[in-house]
Amino acid sequence: MAYTSFLAPFVGSIKNAWSVCFAIFGFICTISILIGWKVSKGYENQEVIIKEKVTFKDLLNGPLRNKAFLHLTAAFIFAILAQAVFLGVLVYYLTYNLQLSNMQVSMVNIIMWIVALFWVFPINKWSIKYSKAKAWCISMGIWFVCMIVFPLFILKPKSAIGPVIMTSILVVGLNALYQVIYAMISDCVEVDCLINKVRKDGIFYSMATVSQKIAAAIGVSILGNCMDKIGYNGQLATQSLATQHGIALLFIGVTCMCLLLSIICMMTNPLTKKRYQDVLEALKKKEQGQEINIEEFKDLLIIKMKR
Repeated sequence: MAYTSFLAPFVGSIKNAWSVCFAIFGFICTISILIGWKVSKGYENQEVIIKEKVTFKDLLNGPLRNKAFLHLTAAFIFAILAQAVFLGVLVYYLTYNLQLSNMQVSMVNIIMWIVALFWVFPINKWSIKYSKAKAWCISMGIWFVCMIVFPLFILKPKSAIGPVIMTSILVVGLNALYQVIYAMISDCVEVDCLINKVRKDGIFYSMATVSQKIAAAIGVSILGNCMDKIGYNGQLATQSLATQHGIALLFIGVTCMCLLLSIICMMTNPLTKKRYQDVLEALKKKEQGQEINIEEFKDLLIIKMKR
């Protein structure tokens, strides 16, 4: 909506603006896919063991026994819910609560996603220097603080400066949402290799993706119902004071609650940087034919009791 409103004056109509938006984002996605294919060409795992069917037993013996992955998935789900609420309500909050024009709302969104590109580097640095889990907590923490400080103390009606600064900072959390999670999944696969002979990367990434889709669908559905409950009427140029309060509650309160739960899930993740090094050392011993004591990793895995 924000982008189409921005483009409409230049392309003649909202209808044309939607077509242009689809063309632009389609082009960006195509280029991204081609770059990914080019840089990864030649690195394919030719020795992977392909299994045609994945059973529920595979899930029980893989992702569902992996405590690190369960913590990661929970953190991912709550962050996806935060994203769904934040992005879903952002336009309404800027339009009705802060009384910004369509052009200003578009500017806030466009600048936010441009700045997002530059947050990739700090997130990567935090992941290397501290750990991926800490990089996640730092990024989500920044997002959480911005959602409290800016709306309550800094943002002013009809001024786009505050929203631009706020979104340019908090977008680090939206970046980490995918950058960190998908980097951490491979670490969870390493943990799984302690008890399984075959790497199950596909199952882990698929479960994370399915969790993301389900969480996003649930989040958007609940958000739509909540907007109806607070009395939002898209036909009105302005919303009632009660509706504006409801929009603010969703935008600030619900987003912050989801972020806080996400941070807690990641902070309690047992796969610390040190424990990951322990896993790698154990895998080296396993490759050399040495016995490893799986009980040493009961904090990372749900160990089956021997009968």
